[in-house]
Amino acid sequence: NKTFTSFLKQIKVFTSKKGGITMRILIGGIAHETNTFSNVKTTVESFKQWEWIHGDTIIQKHRKVRNYLGGMIDRAEEIGVEIIPSFSAFAMPSGLITKETYERLIYELTDSIKAAGEFEAVCLALHGAGVAEDADDLEGGILSAVREIIGYKIPVVVTLDLHGNITDQMVKEADVLLGVNFYPHVDCYERGKEAIDITKQILLEEIHPKMSLKKLPLMIPTSTTNLPPAKHINELCWTREKNEKIIDCTFFHGFPYTNIPEVGVTVVAITNNDQELADQTAEEIAIEIWNTREDFFPDIDTPEEGLNKALRMEGKPTVREPDSIDVHKTTWVDDTNAHIYDTLLKRDLDGNLVPGLAEKYEVSDDGKVWTIVLNKTAKFQFQTTTKAKVFTSKKVNL
Repeated sequence: NKTFTSFLKQIKVFTSKKGGITMRILIGGIAHETNTFSNVKTTVESFKQWEWIHGDTIIQKHRKVRNYLGGMIDRAEEIGVEIIPSFSAFAMPSGLITKETYERLIYELTDSIKAAGEFEAVCLALHGAGVAEDADDLEGGILSAVREIIGYKIPVVVTLDLHGNITDQMVKEADVLLGVNFYPHVDCYERGKEAIDITKQILLEEIHPKMSLKKLPLMIPTSTTNLPPAKHINELCWTREKNEKIIDCTFFHGFPYTNIPEVGVTVVAITNNDQELADQTAEEIAIEIWNTREDFFPDIDTPEEGLNKALRMEGKPTVREPDSIDVHKTTWVDDTNAHIYDTLLKRDLDGNLVPGLAEKYEVSDDGKVWTIVLNKTAKFQFQTTTKAKVFTSKKVNL
């Protein structure tokens, strides 16, 4: 009968270990948030500065850590699932990933998968906004390379950043795409655990995921999710998830600082074997996002307006931060700084301290005057020239 047949299928995906029952799930990850407008190329060394690890080192480094891989590892150990670690790489947000680095990343992951032995499923921690010199869709390329090795019978579950630009290729190559719901990203760990739970359900044939991707012709700035309108959209997604047929519904904000065709806001809805419901759910959420699109754009001071506010303040010196985009001074470009410094110069204001300049010049004598071209190599080519005197070559606490 049907129950007995299902039981026989379950036996095929289990191995016996120390008298218990264990599933074998391969885990790994490659994550980078790419700003294609940045001049800072992303290389192998960029990844090795943060994470470039193989095998058991992944478990040792991420166990009990509140990130995607940490959630996968901890949940697997909680429910008796055997984890097979492969390769994990992470680099801080920066510019295009070089062609050589992209090829090396693919090689390291696929080579570790080939050497992993037998496993029944794959869970990968990716990002969603990775771009290489010759590959607009880093994650789609990664998943395609994995599929070339494992085929399409082994399920692949992927965790993604809320700022991912979700593509048709990602949906084609993965069984499940799970994005974090919050910004700041406080739920990576929970999504990692959920990835393992969903993978287990797939292997037990308790669920048969059907995904729907809805793209909007819309780019929005980075938006916090603890306030409307993003909070409202999340709540709509969670309301849909109360339907037992809906496995997940995620609003991906996209990453607008990637100059690629598939940049933008998307919705991914996943159901248990109901494609029509998945399509309908994604469409409904997308319509609500579109109807509230104007609410995603905040009122932001121009450099002139910000300077006027600063000049009206009393007390200690004013500290200004040039941008508020995810990771300062890595995700964004120096063009922002040049515009702000140019505003200061036009007002003929003296006494502006620029700590970063000390890193670009060999400071030898206090009082020395430099002629400086700000933003000399930026893609946007907005430049401003000024003279700066070395106030002190020592660290100063303001």
